[in-house]
Amino acid sequence: MEHNLLERTANVALVAIFLAGIVGACAETSGGTADIRPDLESESKEGEAAAELASRIYLASAPSTEAGEVMVDVSYARGASVPGARVAEIRVEHSPTLRFLGAAPGTSLELADKQLTAQEKDGFVRLIIFSPSNANSLDSGSLARLRFNREGEGGARVELSSDRPMLAPGAANEGLVVGAPLEL
Repeated sequence: MEHNLLERTANVALVAIFLAGIVGACAETSGGTADIRPDLESESKEGEAAAELASRIYLASAPSTEAGEVMVDVSYARGASVPGARVAEIRVEHSPTLRFLGAAPGTSLELADKQLTAQEKDGFVRLIIFSPSNANSLDSGSLARLRFNREGEGGARVELSSDRPMLAPGAANEGLVVGAPLEL
């Protein structure tokens, strides 16, 4: 029990440090807000060239072996013109027809020796990516694989929330492109 309390205290401290970094990152950007753009299909060629230089976070469905189970990969494509993220807080919203079962770290996290914490609350999953022992940058690849169980009839949707900065340092958010929702 004492070990769990120490672990929780350490996690709370890390989250506080992360959030302080995000707040500072917001202040560094113009106007006090990060430049996070939704993924638009009708960008001009100039916009497409700029998007190649920016980082991208997106969702993709993944194969599942269990009936009724839905797997979703949260992936990161590091842009050529921005520093790599060292810490991330990503909110993934999901429809009520999906019940969150858990999350596993992706290859990008494993290669950077980062930890993944997943918390579900009120129709969204909060992913926190950090390391208490290093400041390694994330490379392009899978950040996490989310497992859901489909419950009831009707469609299901998973979507990244872009209402706040997702990455630290703050410069990693510059021009960040957030992928389109995933209809399942």
